Amino acid sequence: MKKCIQLFKQLVLLFLSNSLFGQTNVFLNDVGVSTRQSSNMGFVPLFVISNSEVQSPLDMAAPDMDNEVKNYTIKLPKQEVKGWLYGWLFQEHNISDYNSNNILFITKNEKIITHKGPARIFVLDRNHDFDFTNDKVDTLWDSNPNKLISYFEDSTTSTGITIENFPHNRFWKFSNMIDLFINESKGRRVFVGAKYSLKVKRYQLRYSQFKIGNQKLIFGIYDKNNNGRIDDVGIDEAFIAQNSNKTNEFD
Repeated sequence: MKKCIQLFKQLVLLFLSNSLFGQTNVFLNDVGVSTRQSSNMGFVPLFVISNSEVQSPLDMAAPDMDNEVKNYTIKLPKQEVKGWLYGWLFQEHNISDYNSNNILFITKNEKIITHKGPARIFVLDRNHDFDFTNDKVDTLWDSNPNKLISYFEDSTTSTGITIENFPHNRFWKFSNMIDLFINESKGRRVFVGAKYSLKVKRYQLRYSQFKIGNQKLIFGIYDKNNNGRIDDVGIDEAFIAQNSNKTNEFD
């Protein structure tokens, strides 16, 4: 504990000395994952879009009755409108009155004939207006499947996610269980099955590396409410960790 306090004091002195010399900007250029998040299954179910309508988020803790499911009309991108699926991610944005703890996304697989191979198209409703014609489109190639999808278009300050096809063969017992549960509780939603759904990893940390004497340290901020911002005073948390490994996962 005394060692941690000493390192913290040294880091504070480092920032103070930088401020005195006019070096006040600290750039948190790297993104990382909380170890609590990395051990999460990260399962996100996908549903079929019908007549440009999506349904409210499925409560995985309790079944929905048909009369509790809300419909939302969306605007799809101007490109091919067929083949889109939708899902919801946790995000405490409070931007609109609708689903202030979730963010809507649409996705589809594209067979684009290029040297990069097949691609997944992914669009976050970043401004929460159910209009995907004014949102950035992220293209995820097989050659770069772990591309970070930022919650804001300025990816240098935002936290974000990575996605992949849910590994149902690896977790086949979970897949069978979740298929049974969602098909029993989906209401009028059309679920595509765990096999065709997503595994999402949330990158809620932005950090930079420092060296004080012989100590290699990590200083960062944890986007606790996962809204994509790291400047929520009283909510987001600063952290210091020893840079003892080469991964981007931290306790």
